[in-house]
Parts: sequence; C-alpha cells; structure tokens
Amino acid sequence: MRSVRVVIVNYRTPELTARAAVSALASARAYEKTARGKATVTVVDNSDDGRTADLAELCPGCEVVPTRGNPGFGAGVNAGVALGHEDLVALVNSDAVVEEPFLAELARAFDDPSVGAATALLLLEERGPGGEILVNSTGNVLDSSGNGMDRDWRRPLGSWSAPPQVEGFGGGAAMLRRAALDEVGLFREDLFMYYEDTELSLRLREAGWTIRYVETALAWHGHSGSSGIESPLFAYCNTRNRLLLARRLPLPVRARAWAKSIEGMHDDAADAKNDEELWRGTGKTLDSYADSGLRAAAEHYAELNDATVTSMSVDAAHRQVTVSVRSNSSVEGTDKKMTSTSTAEIVLDKGVCLDHGKVGLVVKGKCQTKAPEPDAGNAPGKKATPSPSPAPSYSPPKGFENHVKISTRLVA
Repeated sequence: MRSVRVVIVNYRTPELTARAAVSALASARAYEKTARGKATVTVVDNSDDGRTADLAELCPGCEVVPTRGNPGFGAGVNAGVALGHEDLVALVNSDAVVEEPFLAELARAFDDPSVGAATALLLLEERGPGGEILVNSTGNVLDSSGNGMDRDWRRPLGSWSAPPQVEGFGGGAAMLRRAALDEVGLFREDLFMYYEDTELSLRLREAGWTIRYVETALAWHGHSGSSGIESPLFAYCNTRNRLLLARRLPLPVRARAWAKSIEGMHDDAADAKNDEELWRGTGKTLDSYADSGLRAAAEHYAELNDATVTSMSVDAAHRQVTVSVRSNSSVEGTDKKMTSTSTAEIVLDKGVCLDHGKVGLVVKGKCQTKAPEPDAGNAPGKKATPSPSPAPSYSPPKGFENHVKISTRLVA
C-alpha cells in the first residue's frame, strides 16, 4: 500500500482549479478503495487575489494551502510536497481534469523499483478538424537543439502506441517517487514556470532512475489555460528557461557537432576502398575536427532560443568545447540580457582513439594514427607470398571496429 499526495497549483483561476481538484479527489477516493492506500489532494494557492476561501469552498475535501504572493509553479509544488512524506507525489495542472483510475494506474508503474517518475496520457480538450481526439503529451522529449517539447503533440489518439520509455515526465499529469525526490531534490524554484519538469527529469535520469509513460492513466488538458500560451510571461519564461536548462543537457548540441565530425572520419574509413582512404583522416589533432560546422551548430542553437553566440573555444587537450550565448532581448523591466555558458567533453568510447594528441583508429585493440608498416614477410627484398586468387574487394584490417561510439557529456 502506497500513500499518495496530489498537488495542484492555483494562480487566479479558482473555478478552473476547483474543476481539476474535484476530479483528482474522485480519483483519490477510487485509489483508496482499489489500492487501499491513503490519498490526499492538496491545492497550493499562489494567488494574491484573496480568494483562497472561495477555492476551499469550491472543493470540499481538498486541502487548500496559501502561499505568499506568487513564488512560481516549482515553489508551489515544493510547498505542497513539504506538507507530508507520502510514498508518491502526483502532479495535476490546474487546467486539467483526470479520469477516475488516474492515480491507481500511475501508481502501478512504481512496482518497478527503478521507476522514479511516471507520466500520463494527456489529451487535449480541443478536438481536431475532423472531430478526432488529439494527444497533448505522452511525456517530454528534447530535440537536438535542446528545446523541450511534448512527445506526440497533437497526434490523433489511436494513430500509434507510444513506447513506455520516455526522456521526461510532463508536469501536467504525472507521479513521482518520493524516495527519488529525496535523492535528487525537488523542483528548481528559480525557473518560476516552464521546463521545471524537464530539468527534474534530467536529474532523475542522471541519478539512474527511469521514467515511464502509462497509457492507461488518462487526463484532459486545456493547453496553457492558466498562464496563456501567447502571454508575455509565457514567452519570457519559456525562452529564459531554455537557456538555463541548456547548461544541464547531457548531449549539448555544440559539442555533438564536433563528435559528429569525428564519427564522419570513422565512417569514411569503414567505407574505404583502399589503404589510403582508410587512413586518410587519421594523424590529425583533435581540434582540427572543430571546423565551421561546430560554430554553425552553436549559432543554430542560439538562434532557436533568440540568442547570439558570444564566444566559443575548443580545448583539445581536455577534449572540451565551451560556448557562451546571450539573449537578444533584455530581461523584462531591466536593460540586462541573459547569458548562459556550458562546457561539454567529447568521450571517445569505441573505434576512435587518441595517441599523443593525434586521432587514430583502433585496430586489434591498439591505437594507430597512421597506416601500419608492411608485414616483414612482404617487405622489400623478400619474395611476396603469392595469393591463390585476386582479393575480391578491399576490406579494413582485422580488428578494425566497423561501428564507432562517440558521446558527449556536460562538465560545466
């Protein structure tokens, strides 16, 4: 039997929030009957409009807790979590409605001790042009430029079945293991709103926890009904938090371009038609692979986030790339612009190596940065052993890795 605390954060939408809380309360009562665990619904009121009492009246049976001013979504969730120490913490957006089995279905995912978070099937209340039901989210993912997004956004329901493995949970309808939160910490409160779930998902995965998508846990969402997707607040927080989150990305895009160029060298070697082509890309220093493509990748990332690359450096000795960006727009109400600096390291895992600072290929477990000398038996002055028949085609030497694995990791 696992205890559950449902946390819903309200900001000046008491009627909308009450609708979410009433649905969560029904799910909590069903959970208590089927799972026989205690379930509590807590509404954290971040409003400063004096309507906390109205909110409590609209949702009898809910625990309503006011905060001072509006500390942001993450701080609101953290305040709710701090009220107890339940085994599981469920999150429901103030503009969402959950179906009755919601809590019980999500809780089943935690039978697997590796699961730190579970994310629900979140559907849009808005229908598609043909009346079809549209998916809001089956969890969160990051694109190659570090932009967080809902997986399967606006995909017609039933058009496919999303895999249970997902990069991140969606904070609009999810459940977290309290033991995992105790290990990695709660939501970052400085983000205020947006990207808190993505950032916490990264910390969970870095600590070895998995995140599970649960298709049978259903919720309905009026997308950004509480903050307004076109509002200046949305645009500001969304852009700022993307820049802040970029410092935590496990595979920073600017370093990935460097890794890709080294992978390309290996791929060319794997497709070589003779020795010259096989060894053509070896013997160079690591920084020689940090070409214009690396700068272009950094500039592309910055452009997507309304920012400009201010500096970029390559430390070949430590296999590191450092990039700094600055937002093009000033922080609202000030003349200051936001900056973000991140450093990523290239990890040569398989097939490619370094020898005295030069890039080589792994052959028979050894790093070779140039074509090996001919076998002594075929050296000049000695009669070559005749081949019984012409070689059908060229192939790399034995011990050459046909597949390469190069990764990047964030170091600062």
